[in-house]
Amino acid sequence: AAAHDIKGPLMHNGGSTDREEVAVAAPAVAGAAADLADEAPSLLSGLSALKQGLRGRVAEANRLEDNSQRLYAAHLAEEESWPEGWAKNATLHSQAESWKALREQQHENYHSDLEKAHVGLHRVEEAEDAAQAASAGSQLTAHQLKAILAVTPD
Repeated sequence: AAAHDIKGPLMHNGGSTDREEVAVAAPAVAGAAADLADEAPSLLSGLSALKQGLRGRVAEANRLEDNSQRLYAAHLAEEESWPEGWAKNATLHSQAESWKALREQQHENYHSDLEKAHVGLHRVEEAEDAAQAASAGSQLTAHQLKAILAVTPD
């Protein structure tokens, strides 16, 4: 079986590791860990900036949602001023339906934006924890390494 199967670069189909590959990979992993420990301060700085940007996206989503709610409330107030029986008027009915559809779409966008930002914040916080552990000289777990890789470009 090839050394680079789906199970990973050091795993064969049977799940055993090849000693030669491990001997070659061990210094590379140790070197990468040392490099990560050296780069941790700049990585933490970048993660902090990324976290601030994501928090800004949450704030912007909240601001847009507030504006959307205010605008829809104004539209509903305008509807109240329409003459009795306005629902039979195709133009006014169409206007009311478009306001309602717009509000629903904006609300869906709000939830989508919040979810994306919060997922991003969670990833950044996991990567920060891993970078702090690396900076302290701790051996990183596979989960911690994945957390750092999830927020760094290729």
